[in-house]
Amino acid sequence: MVTNVTIERKVRHDKHPNSYPNNKNPQLVTEFKEILLTLNPMDNTEIATHFKLLADLMELHGENPFKIKSYSNAARVLKKIDFPLEKQTAAALLEIPGIGKAISEKIIELTESHQLSLLNQYTEKTPPGVIEMLQIPGIGPSKIAQLWKELNVETLGELYYACLENRLTLLKGFGEKTQEKIKENIEFLLQNSNQYLYARVDRQWKEQIYPQLQNLLGNDVQIIPTGDYRSQEISLTQLHLLVTNTSLSQIANKLQDINCQIFIQNEQVLLKSERWIDIIIEPIHHQEIACRLFETTGSQEHIQMVSHQLKTPIANLSSENEIYQNAGLPYFPPECRHSFPQYFPHPEEQFKDLITAKDILGVVHNHTIYSDGRNTIEELAKYCQQSGYQYLVVSDHSQSAFYANGLSVPRIILQHQEIDEVQKKLKDFKIFKSIECDILYDGQLDYDEDILKTFDLVIASVHSQLNMNEEKAMQRLIRAIENPYTHILGHLTGRLLLSRKGYPIDHKKIIDACHANHVIIEINANPHRLDIDWHWIPYCMEKGVWISINPDAHHLNGIHDIQYGIIAARKGGLQKYNCINTLDAHSFISTIQKMKNMSSVP
Repeated sequence: MVTNVTIERKVRHDKHPNSYPNNKNPQLVTEFKEILLTLNPMDNTEIATHFKLLADLMELHGENPFKIKSYSNAARVLKKIDFPLEKQTAAALLEIPGIGKAISEKIIELTESHQLSLLNQYTEKTPPGVIEMLQIPGIGPSKIAQLWKELNVETLGELYYACLENRLTLLKGFGEKTQEKIKENIEFLLQNSNQYLYARVDRQWKEQIYPQLQNLLGNDVQIIPTGDYRSQEISLTQLHLLVTNTSLSQIANKLQDINCQIFIQNEQVLLKSERWIDIIIEPIHHQEIACRLFETTGSQEHIQMVSHQLKTPIANLSSENEIYQNAGLPYFPPECRHSFPQYFPHPEEQFKDLITAKDILGVVHNHTIYSDGRNTIEELAKYCQQSGYQYLVVSDHSQSAFYANGLSVPRIILQHQEIDEVQKKLKDFKIFKSIECDILYDGQLDYDEDILKTFDLVIASVHSQLNMNEEKAMQRLIRAIENPYTHILGHLTGRLLLSRKGYPIDHKKIIDACHANHVIIEINANPHRLDIDWHWIPYCMEKGVWISINPDAHHLNGIHDIQYGIIAARKGGLQKYNCINTLDAHSFISTIQKMKNMSSVP
């Protein structure tokens, strides 16, 4: 019998066979393993992460550099694969460029057992805190090894204290600036610990968590996500679920065999897992759904604002539409329930033209096999056309991005010829020639004028030497914005959510400069970037600066990242007529041309 006390049950299956229950019964152990592996399939990102960690640990321990490079390359390749590796045969894996027999065998080992024996060997002889240090941006495994061996630091906390004590400056290769940067990056990591990107939670919810919970709780139980997941926040610390037709004790009992810790607290069940975000399960009566959805979605400021305007007790209202109507307000979509009225001073009017996924007609900023993409121009174009889009903007990396196979001038010519050939095969679809041109350290673009003018449009982005103060970052960006061949400013701050802060900038001055120089600002829709941050969208609209919602796709499935850019755009109140790739192909390029002329290109 389950009572209102803390329940804890944890099943470990990641180290040794004797971690399984009843290990004296081999058949039961095997069946238990199979159940767990079925319930928790490994996605490509997890597989790639294992290889990246293996490469880092081998470098940390001074192993063979050729083997290290092999595993590091495998991690990069596998992360970009757009089909599930877990379902592939050994023969199919060998067909992937860059994947040899040894790597394919390890992929199969991972997908079948969720373990990599070689990785286990290195993790067993490396302190957990040292492994955690590998997360610090801007400091590689060899430097971590130096800190570990020479300073005897074995945790993030010890390293942070060593920075405060100024001890890193005593080591060869570590100066005051390096020490300060490490200190800042540790602070950032600690601040963002236990957070998960929305896209990751969304994928796990749909593919793993929901099917598994529905199966365990029974089809008669209704499971409704709410909280930060429902309001589609950029990052989440927990997944809040409302469930009907069940009780607290029934939930706890039915989940006893799940691979999680289970706690009962505050009339809710808490599931804690090593592989998932924390899950809160709250049983409610069916008639409470509307009230609890409203009370658990959005900021407290928004909830209080609406609640204070209600003319009827909320418990007497049967839907969220009724709640907003009763408060004299239009219905607020869950992702728009934040600061008010800063972003939606005229909500009824604004929601009519709030951008949606179906408004996007063209896919801007995409990489092909010419640089670091996985697909050909033709494959991308046909996929975009089949997905209902009218045009594709091919934007491979420029020549300075040697790490991404950036395009030399002769290869640009070849690519443009191929685009022309593919274009002949496609009716009612347009391919535009573009480049994601590196903004060099002095603010210049990566090609001379005679090359830049061969593109239909240029996306200018910073990819290297990111460690800048605000003065340098502003100088670099403003000079690029003032270049008459810059049409779109890519991923404005260079941030990687939860792992790397963007370089510091004055957003208002950048937006003002884009307005003055007729430059479009990108919302990079990759869920790890979402840059420009949505909080600055109202100022962009106020200044009349176009926004382009771009997937920065490196494979076919990457096209669908547009959805995350849409979410961010809606949070900022972006209207469809402020987004340039809501224009049809002709209007899109003619607008680009007008902006080019306004920028006085000779």
